Amino acid sequence: MKYDVFISYKRQSINIVKAIEYILDNAGIKCWYDSGLEVSAGRDYADIIAKKISESKIMIAVLSNAALESDWVKAEVSSALEQKKLVIPFIVGKIQVNNGLTLQLRSKQWIDAYPNPDRKFELLLKNVKIALNELEDTMDSGDDEKSQKKEDRFTIESDDCSTDFDYDEGMALYEGKEYNEAALALFASAERGNRNAKNVLCQMFYDLEDEIQNFDDEIWDGIEQQARNNHCYANFLMHCKLYKEASNNLVSFEYLKKAIRKNSVPLAFLRLGIQYSWGMGIKQSHTLGMHYYKKALDMGCKEAYSYMGQEYSMGSDKIPKDIDKAISLLNKGVEAGDQRSYKILCQTYLFDLKQKDEAIVVASRAIERGFLKGFAFMGDIALGDGDRFVADYDEAIKWYKKALLNNEKSAYGMLAWVYYWLGEEDTAILMAKKGRLLRDSNSYNFLATHYKNSGEFENAWQCCKEWYDSVGIGADVMTELVLENGYFPAEVESEEDKNLFLDRLEQIVEIQARNNSQACLNALLKIYSFRENGKIAIDYSIGQRIPKAFEIIRIGAEMGMPEMMYYIGKGMMDNSEPKNYNPIKGLEWIGKAAENGYTPAIEDLLEIYDEGTWMDKDEYRKTVLLSLGKYSLSNEKAMKCLKKISVTEDSDVETVKSFLESIIHSEHNKDLRADAIKYILIWKDSLRWEPDDSVTSDIRQFLEAVLKDNDYGYIRLIGPKALEYFPEYSRQHGMDDFFNGRESVDADLFYAFALDCSIIEENKIRKHDDILLPIFDELRCLPAVNRFIEIEKSTYEGVTKALILALNNFVDALNEICSTHNLECSIPIEFPIEKFVPTMSSGEVVEIWHCILRCLYSLRENIPIINDLLENMNYQNEILDLAEKESDENIQLLLIEIVEIAIEINEVLKYNDELWEVVVNKEDEKFAAIINDFARLVNEKVQDYQIPEFSAEDAANIRTRHRTVEKSISDDSVDEFSRLLDEFINNQH
Repeated sequence: MKYDVFISYKRQSINIVKAIEYILDNAGIKCWYDSGLEVSAGRDYADIIAKKISESKIMIAVLSNAALESDWVKAEVSSALEQKKLVIPFIVGKIQVNNGLTLQLRSKQWIDAYPNPDRKFELLLKNVKIALNELEDTMDSGDDEKSQKKEDRFTIESDDCSTDFDYDEGMALYEGKEYNEAALALFASAERGNRNAKNVLCQMFYDLEDEIQNFDDEIWDGIEQQARNNHCYANFLMHCKLYKEASNNLVSFEYLKKAIRKNSVPLAFLRLGIQYSWGMGIKQSHTLGMHYYKKALDMGCKEAYSYMGQEYSMGSDKIPKDIDKAISLLNKGVEAGDQRSYKILCQTYLFDLKQKDEAIVVASRAIERGFLKGFAFMGDIALGDGDRFVADYDEAIKWYKKALLNNEKSAYGMLAWVYYWLGEEDTAILMAKKGRLLRDSNSYNFLATHYKNSGEFENAWQCCKEWYDSVGIGADVMTELVLENGYFPAEVESEEDKNLFLDRLEQIVEIQARNNSQACLNALLKIYSFRENGKIAIDYSIGQRIPKAFEIIRIGAEMGMPEMMYYIGKGMMDNSEPKNYNPIKGLEWIGKAAENGYTPAIEDLLEIYDEGTWMDKDEYRKTVLLSLGKYSLSNEKAMKCLKKISVTEDSDVETVKSFLESIIHSEHNKDLRADAIKYILIWKDSLRWEPDDSVTSDIRQFLEAVLKDNDYGYIRLIGPKALEYFPEYSRQHGMDDFFNGRESVDADLFYAFALDCSIIEENKIRKHDDILLPIFDELRCLPAVNRFIEIEKSTYEGVTKALILALNNFVDALNEICSTHNLECSIPIEFPIEKFVPTMSSGEVVEIWHCILRCLYSLRENIPIINDLLENMNYQNEILDLAEKESDENIQLLLIEIVEIAIEINEVLKYNDELWEVVVNKEDEKFAAIINDFARLVNEKVQDYQIPEFSAEDAANIRTRHRTVEKSISDDSVDEFSRLLDEFINNQH
């Protein structure tokens, strides 16, 4: 027979199959599996596979759900069993399928390698060796029962380590950057046992991870032979060769396990940490990653500082984010001379701490110490952080060009992007093409994106393939080309070809996704969604519908992806899928996403903790403060949430102050600025507020501006404490100026705080009436409404009766007081019912309040209690207390009705505001329901006329006829409309 082992598998398990083949081949066991992935789709392999099974002694079936459902795997296993061959099931996925194949294999001894197949490779090897030894014993025994038992085929030879070499020559070549020749010389020394040569080779191959791919075959042949002889350093070098080939992750991982056998290669422990932390072909584990990082560091591996620092700067489900600890570790790495520590430290200062100057110091220090990548770091810093620091393209170009002069190939791709952003597309493409020749990932990225956006899908695909083959990256862009641009290579024609092509694409995307590629995790979810219903629609529910999607989401969450943390958390809190339901853990995951500044997670937590089952005031408060620190919510949402909490912890003070100051300095929304000022004044002591002169000046300017614009509602919203910014204010002068028609700041402030029961929505009257007055007028023109007004003139039923009643009582009390004290009130108050249907305009109710104040002013000299009300700030409850103590029943009634009128006016304004929101937000069904409520009231009273029921379309027609959201109006016409509206309101009074 030609082969010892035939491997049956499903394509998704190709990386595991490669690892199995490597392990068996290392032991002298000849394997066969279908590795012809490049052969065109549609070729019939049945005859070839049947022959290979017959020519093999045993079969390994690499099983998962997909494999158990595969027609090919079923046929291969059945063929082997029919030929009485031993089949060893090797389980690499959680088995949920129960079919004929599982029934056939039930009597076999399975090797359950899920979820860590790498931990069972040795057991598999042992079983294969035993099986082959037994099989050969049986075959060699013949008919002679007394024949001697043949010696077992598989034996383990002891290591043969001799020493001798020319170390100096290799070091001289290495210092001269003649890396291929240096590697040949140093390897010759290492073969003879020189420990220094082995150490230098390990460091060289680690540092030159791209260049080593071009080393001579002579070097690799020798290294591979040394690796077969179990030399730790050679196993590490073989790992370095395969490290960036995503499909060989498990093979490279096996080399690492051999490399650490004698604790002689610190970098091997580092790479083990990387493979675990990043989930490169194996199950991701930040715990094991940190375990190996620490072992590497204990062995003097300075490179471990940057990876440990990165773990703390990014945070994960097992390693809490700790920027201070990250900075400490990275600084130690810098002091030890680790180049990567400089890069991660620069990024941490720039993106996490927003300290651009500190990042520049670190990059400059790298250059001073001879680490020439520092020039590229300076270019990266010049591009800013996409948030607070604006990109300086000229500065970036300067530094990237210096990086090129120092042989930093990544600068080509970065220059390509910069020139593209500057509009110099030809130069950008030229730079990227140069970088492509050097296999620079950034250059591949630029060209693939450029070709895709230009519709040159064939070129984009070829660039992506080269990108993936060279550095194991680009599968996500391939996915975009296929799913979003509908591209398939020319040889993929039939639907069967396309399905097979998508299978292969899914395989390489999954390999890269499991190598810590966030873009590919998202791409994989897109593929699942597309294959489910032909659409790309990704949210947390995909994990509930597709089990393997939930697994990918979990991997992304463990990688520290906030979006995936949120998805898995939402999935665990959704009880529609009992298998995944774990609300406590789900809430924890959403919290982790929020800690990373993911806005949907923060918004969900605020809703969850605000009310209902999970209501928690402390957690709500923490989430609000988190949102302020992360700038995750809009200012409006953040301010709304902040108003619900108090600030008690010292650690929270600066966060809140910084947020409030940013609103006061730069926010244009008046409502928001008023809320911020009010919060400052309420919590000034708790915040230990000592605002600088610019903040004080901004607040004063804001208050003066709203007074000038008659936006008194903002002043009232802030409250009487706003007067702290007007130390010169005299209430008496303000009262005199206001009632005598003299314009002054004091007059405006007096009116704003004439009585504390003043209406607070006055700033909205114009925007209300611009929209609502024409609509009210149109409704009033209906015959049924005119008849309704005639009927209601005596009873006021069905209109704003509470306000009319309060006004009538006020007028009655006023007349009685004037009669008793021989006074004359020359300010008439009229209540035409037609102005109350279906509600009063905002301008009219505000004018009623003005009339009330003028009436009070006319009484102040003769009625002491009225004078006291006008000269002092009185709250509603204080006014009612005075009324209760007042002996004059008319004055008592007058005081009570002042408060009642203010309350009812506010109710009208609130109703108008809600109606205005409905109209401008185009909520036509709700608008129609409001009109129909009024119509039903009219129809009950009026018999000879009836108002037909309004539809949403009718409501939309009314809305569009009256200068609402759809119809654009020039600034001049808006001003003219406002002037006419003011004249209309004034004429009514």
